Amino acid sequence: MTGISIVESWTGNLTVRAADTLTIDVPVNLPKGADVDVSDGFRGSYLSTAGNRVHFEARPRPLSWRSPGEACLVARWGGVRQSRRFRLCSIVVSAPSA
Repeated sequence: MTGISIVESWTGNLTVRAADTLTIDVPVNLPKGADVDVSDGFRGSYLSTAGNRVHFEARPRPLSWRSPGEACLVARWGGVRQSRRFRLCSIVVSAPSA
């Protein structure tokens, strides 16, 4: 299994995650630092800055499908299979080899 480096937006830490780690696209109005919950694999929700729950269609896909430099929501460690929590991350751009 191949690892892919990401930068976690909530900590700034560089982490290596499995290529098959689930990701989803970032919703347009997602507040900074918000967690996204995805239940049943396709129904996402988060709290808006006004405190309202916002629902959207989530389409999970593997981290290996993302491009270097792309921002996306990455599934956190653990969690129940039917319900997962995602957080904003960026895919690390690899330095060109000499």
